[in-house]
This record gives sequence, structure tokens and C-alpha cells, in this order.
Amino acid sequence: MKLKLIEYSEEIDQKLLNLFYQSIFYKKKEFEYVRVPNNWIYRYKMADNYVIKIVEFNRDIIASLGALIRFGKVDGDIVKIGCFIDNCILPKYFNKYNEIFKILFKEVENELKDRNVKILCGWEFLNNFKNHIDLFKTLGFKWVEGINWFSSAIPSSGKYPFLWKTKINIFWKLFFKLFSYYNKIKSELIETLPDDIVLRYMRQSDIKNVCETINQLSTNIEFASFYYYHEFKKIIKNNNIHGIIAEKDSEIVGVMTFVTSAWSGWMFGKPFYNNNWQIFYGFTPDEFLISDNYKNSTIPSHMLKLLMNLDSTNYNFVANVFDRRLEWRKKACLNLGFVEPKFDRGVILAKTLAENININPNKCWHLPARCIIAPVPLTKNIFKI
Repeated sequence: MKLKLIEYSEEIDQKLLNLFYQSIFYKKKEFEYVRVPNNWIYRYKMADNYVIKIVEFNRDIIASLGALIRFGKVDGDIVKIGCFIDNCILPKYFNKYNEIFKILFKEVENELKDRNVKILCGWEFLNNFKNHIDLFKTLGFKWVEGINWFSSAIPSSGKYPFLWKTKINIFWKLFFKLFSYYNKIKSELIETLPDDIVLRYMRQSDIKNVCETINQLSTNIEFASFYYYHEFKKIIKNNNIHGIIAEKDSEIVGVMTFVTSAWSGWMFGKPFYNNNWQIFYGFTPDEFLISDNYKNSTIPSHMLKLLMNLDSTNYNFVANVFDRRLEWRKKACLNLGFVEPKFDRGVILAKTLAENININPNKCWHLPARCIIAPVPLTKNIFKI
């Protein structure tokens, strides 16, 4: 099989989007959801530091692999981390998956090493990981299972910001309505906040303190993010990031930054993307950290509740992906009636690109949500803060 590696250009955006949807929606069930890019490259430009590799065969684009580069903490050091994304392949080449992705991962690794990146890691669906576990072993990856999605209820109809163009049957309409009521009931049963705790939305003037708080609170977490202030300001702007802060006596004891993500659904297994499919927005925590003194309090649940109730014409849901060994975060989701769908269960794969750095699977592993699902660079605010 004579494969050709080609460079990205805007002219192939539509082909890359078709590759993405055929890869993701192959044999998927009708109620599964996935992020919707406006075009292929913007996800990478928002990150500002990236690698893209594309495979062509007989002049057809058949596979891709990208990586976003960020700073993080590993083995006590602050290092560059490459987070792989968009590991896509056309379904008819599934039987060549290992051959194709062995080439792609090696190409990505070589370029990352040239950029002094020390770790390669990324999120993968559990089923796909299990189907190709021999490949990941051969490539030298370690992994942690249970990096799963937790989701609140999803609206079943609406006109803002897009008119839903497809119809859903009465079963799903009723299911989503009941699920929404369940979330509301659960959220009303949460005990009050601890004394003197105030929740509020992040302001521009908070960014430096939020940056420092994230760096301070992300102890005992593998691949925890580390932000330099000027870089963090740029990430906030480029990725359309907002935040919620928990304060006690003007001191930050908890922070949750979040991205807005676009999703499409009820595609009924169709392996292509078409503008006729309905599109809606959701909110996804990007960094979520709480002071040790308050991890077992009601603060995390109330922060998620505030995000669920964010004013967006009732046209949003909250999707949350994290290492389920973070008990306080899992508890916060379950307190609000979130569900953990079986089809959204995953793993984080990671390998060191430097001999002097060790990876600890006994720690909780973390990837910012924007390194898993693409944020939306909105041209206008769809909600009021």
C-alpha cells in the first residue's frame, strides 16, 4: 500500500471534514453526538501551536492525525506536551488501521521531538483503544481507562442559535424532557454553599489570579496544565473561554473555566456532514480545580449548577470529561443528575519522548477539554454573563 503524506491547505477542508464524520459516525447510534468544526484548521489556529499530518492514497485523503502543544506538569517538571487529536480514518481502510497510524504517530512524534516536546498523550474512545491495543503497545504508550464523559440533559427543540431541521420521534422527545426535569429536581436538592463562599463569573481582571490558582491547585495530577500568564491570556481569548470562581473572603478556593462547543445530533448513522443536520451549543469545563479543603463540599456541584443555568435562552447542556478517579468531580456531576453514557467512555494514552521523564499511572490524568473537543470561536455571544 503506497501511502503519501501531504501538507494541509484550505482547499482540502471539505475533504477533511468528510473524513472526520465518516470516521466518527461509522456504526454509531442515532443519539450520539460529536463536535462540529466550522472548518478544519481553526481548531489548530486557536491553539496557536500545533502539528498536522494527513495521509493520501490514490489521491484520496484517507487518514489524519493532529497534535496541540501546551505546557504541563509531568514527573515534577514543567514540560511541553503534545495532545493528539483528530485521529481519523475512512471506514473502508479500517483493516489497515495499524499500518496507517503507525506511520502517522511516528511522523507526529518526530516533529514533536524537533520542537522539544517531552510527552505525547491524548483521549481515545475505549472501544477503539481495545480494538487496536497491540498497536498502542508497540508504539510504547501507557494508558489509563475511565476518562469518561458525564452529561446533563439535552434540549429536545429550539430555534436559537440554529433552527433544528430534523424531527425526532416521540420516545426521544419524552426522554429528553424527563431527563431535564430530573436534572432540575436533583439540583434543587443540593445543600447550600458553605458559609462565606461566593460564586461569580470570571472577569478580565481575574485572569492573572485564575492562572496562578490553576497552577497552584493542580498538584498530584499527571499532565496537569501549567500556564504562563501572557500565554493564558491568549488562550482565554482565542478559545472563547469563560469561567466561574468560588471565593472565600476574596480568596479564590475554586475555579472552573469552560469552553463553548458546537454539537450535532440525530444523524441516524449517516457517515457524512450536512448543514441540514441540527446544530446546538453546549458548555464543557476546560479546567476545574478546587482547594483541598473544599473538594468534599457542595461548591463543585453549585459551580456546575451555575453553568447549567447560564443564560443562553435555555439552549444549552453541560458535557464534562475527566478521570473518574477524581471522586469530588464525579460526585458533583452525580449530585446534579448527570449521566455517564457507555458510548462516551474512553482512555488517555500517553508516552514519554524523553528518557529522563517518567509517567505515573497511579495519579489522576488530566487533559483540558479543548484538547479533546474543539471550542467554538463565536462571532457573537450566545449567552449573557
